[in-house]
Amino acid sequence: MAGTEARYTSAEMPGESDQYGALLLPGQGFTSIPSRSSITQAALVASQALNLTFFRAPKTFSSTSVRMFTGSTAAAATPTLVRHGLWTVDITTGALLALAASTPNDTALFATPGTNTAFSKSWSSPMPFIKGQWYAHGVLIVSAVALPTLFGVAATNGFIPSAVLPRVSGSILSQADLPSSAAGGAYSAATGAGRLYAEFN
Repeated sequence: MAGTEARYTSAEMPGESDQYGALLLPGQGFTSIPSRSSITQAALVASQALNLTFFRAPKTFSSTSVRMFTGSTAAAATPTLVRHGLWTVDITTGALLALAASTPNDTALFATPGTNTAFSKSWSSPMPFIKGQWYAHGVLIVSAVALPTLFGVAATNGFIPSAVLPRVSGSILSQADLPSSAAGGAYSAATGAGRLYAEFN
């Protein structure tokens, strides 16, 4: 009986990391960091600190949502602003070139306690990822009360990954809302986790 054999390249095989540093998920999506096994902690984020993780898209596809996971600490009631953003970047300088996708403000996001609790949020408009393009994903929380812990990869042994080009992470402080762009010199050391884990679906 004739059939069609499924063939995959390294950029199509679910569950494998490809050369661009993203874990491919079953279906269409991928992650912001290469492996779930590299996640070492759930880190507190700081209010008004835009925590950014840099990556290259391993494939071309249209993302409709983003998902992150909390640790044991949930966001206390009630933040002023909770948003995801995704920027195109100049990887040679770390500059955020343009805000390509964002989520609307949702102050209930990250508000349910429990380790490994997943929080998904739809982009305001689908995000058209282009294979090989560099991007930065960021989450911004503005709050005067307790902030959540979010899973990610910690900077260890005093190494600050945001200080080395090309950047893998960084934090831009004193942000009241998502910036449309940012210069390469706008970063401080990453606050909390070195790279925050996110899934794009």
